[in-house]
Amino acid sequence: QYMAYGDVNGDGKINTADATVILKYSAEMIDLNENELIAGDVNFDGKVTTADAVLVLKYAAEMIDGFPKPVEE
Repeated sequence: QYMAYGDVNGDGKINTADATVILKYSAEMIDLNENELIAGDVNFDGKVTTADAVLVLKYAAEMIDGFPKPVEE
């Protein structure tokens, strides 16, 4: 199932709930499946970290209107 970048919890919206999931994952409180890891890596550095949560929060607050484009190999 395809998930939009940033929509880590799969509810069709990109909001603070998704940032919370990323923060919990980065604090090793929860695990994410492969699709959630892909959706959560919004800065495309190959990891899901607090930096991704910051970008999701900025998007949710309408401070940015999207995420960086994936780097083509």
